[in-house]
Amino acid sequence: MNVLEALAGQLAVQRQLVAPAALEQILATSRGGGGTVSQLLLRGGLLGREALGQLLAAAATSQVVCPACGLSALPQQLAAAAPLDCPRCGGRLLVAETEEATSPPSFPAGRPSSSGSGRRDRHPFTPHGASPLDTRRIAAASGSARFDGDPTGTMRFRRALKEGGTVVPFELLEELGRGGMGVVYKARHTTRDELVALKVLRSGALASKKQRKRFEREVQAMARLDHPNVVPVRDVGRLGDNEYFTMALVDGRSLGDVLKTERLPARRAAEVALDVARGLEHAHQEGIVHRDIKPDNILVDRGGRALITDFGLVHDTDAEERLTRSGALVGTPYYMSPEQARGRRDLLGPQSDVYALGVVLFQMLSGQLPFRAETQLELVEKIVKTPAPAVSSLEPSVPSDLDAVVATCLRKRPDDRYPSAGALAADLERFLHGRPVSVRPPRSRRLVVVAGAAVATLLVLGGG
Repeated sequence: MNVLEALAGQLAVQRQLVAPAALEQILATSRGGGGTVSQLLLRGGLLGREALGQLLAAAATSQVVCPACGLSALPQQLAAAAPLDCPRCGGRLLVAETEEATSPPSFPAGRPSSSGSGRRDRHPFTPHGASPLDTRRIAAASGSARFDGDPTGTMRFRRALKEGGTVVPFELLEELGRGGMGVVYKARHTTRDELVALKVLRSGALASKKQRKRFEREVQAMARLDHPNVVPVRDVGRLGDNEYFTMALVDGRSLGDVLKTERLPARRAAEVALDVARGLEHAHQEGIVHRDIKPDNILVDRGGRALITDFGLVHDTDAEERLTRSGALVGTPYYMSPEQARGRRDLLGPQSDVYALGVVLFQMLSGQLPFRAETQLELVEKIVKTPAPAVSSLEPSVPSDLDAVVATCLRKRPDDRYPSAGALAADLERFLHGRPVSVRPPRSRRLVVVAGAAVATLLVLGGG
């Protein structure tokens, strides 16, 4: 196996361009003679040629480090048979880029010597002339729990929460959830006496001034959205090293949690989809595309109303940058539109959200997803090339008009879907009011209906 190609793949994972599971599959396929790492990355549509070239160049000037034992080395010292395995302890190696290789640099160049002399420590394995690496910081950046760092940069907030304290101007009440970009708290805005959902981004989540300004602009755009099916954004700001924003606190639960325990009847599924389509249409009219519609980003309040949340306020701020550079994947894979799966940023738009909502509606009606796969490579291939099954093929009780609505949302070409979320909403309203929808059911269902009619005609003729 080519060492630099393997390191380029690992670097793609660290830059969040490729999922870790996808890289593991690629490495296994390459070891089995299924192609080089570069070929598999390109063939699977995970990276473009330009992005791959940049990663290979960065890998060539990088060092590698083992967070487990502290070993650091240069690429030429690694074994071709297992280039990402630490030669000392067998742990997974990480790539530490130089400042010239990436902007901003992924990891620091070193740490001061404990002797206080200003000399930098060098691990005995570090080659002469190589910069020593701060493995503790690298482990934190990679999400490792082996070290005592603060990977999300929110320790101050967790400490305040534990002590029942206040981080001005918020009183933290409880933690609601956490992810790769930060933590969400239930909090009280002390000056407005209002309960809010406070999302605190990890330190360094928005590393450059350009990213921070774009983040602020996107939050401000979101704050302009005023619709009953969109969770409103209240505030945006910075506390110490952490950016934050607040949203209205919804008394309810996510659609994802709902679908873990129940499958929705057709009418109820259509009502939820209608709420989401209306919220999306409002956002699209304001020039905002969600890009990550999925059950976890749809909240259902106690009155049954569905609201959209998390309009890519964080991940699209830097994912947009990644897409510009490389055409890499952005969004939750199972709900991605074909154009997202192909990395076609130029085709992303309102109809990408329509596709994702179609996947959610498919899941609400059938309890399953239209495409499943063991690896991200296989999933992308199916999303891009394989026609989506009719939801009625998995759940025959789905009404034909709703079957037609889902099939239209899931068409491969954006122009073949509903032209807007508003058009989708109009058909969902027609269905709920017992009127015919504007689209036809899937071909497979029409063939079944025609065949059934033919059989019935023959039976009548035979009986006569």
